[in-house]
Amino acid sequence: MLHSPSRLTLVPLVALVGLGLAGCSSGSSKKATVSAPTTGATTAPATAGTAGTSMTIAGFKYDPSPLTVAPGTTIPVKNTDGPEHTVTSDAAGLFKADDIKNGMTVSFTAPTKPGTYTYHCEYHSYMHGTLIVK
Repeated sequence: MLHSPSRLTLVPLVALVGLGLAGCSSGSSKKATVSAPTTGATTAPATAGTAGTSMTIAGFKYDPSPLTVAPGTTIPVKNTDGPEHTVTSDAAGLFKADDIKNGMTVSFTAPTKPGTYTYHCEYHSYMHGTLIVK
């Protein structure tokens, strides 16, 4: 003999189906965003004419170059290339972001004296860039 489902069984089942359909509806246009982890580095305000105070390495190039920052600015550098890179000042010891692996962000501090500073990658001699401090 077959029994019809009890009311206690149908109520939770109907509620679950309703929730499932509500989750599939296109009534909401909001999308979730996921933020990349931060390195805890802080940056000083950008000076006039500056696009920002961070740098990206992509396609064996520094972007942007030249980069204009205020004296003493902490500059995060993200490597989106497969190989490891550095940002090393051409004048010994002024600044360096070392061993930046793929997907990593490493920071360095700009000199406190205004001027134009050139830099390079220690691993790839053809990679060069310019930092303007003013």
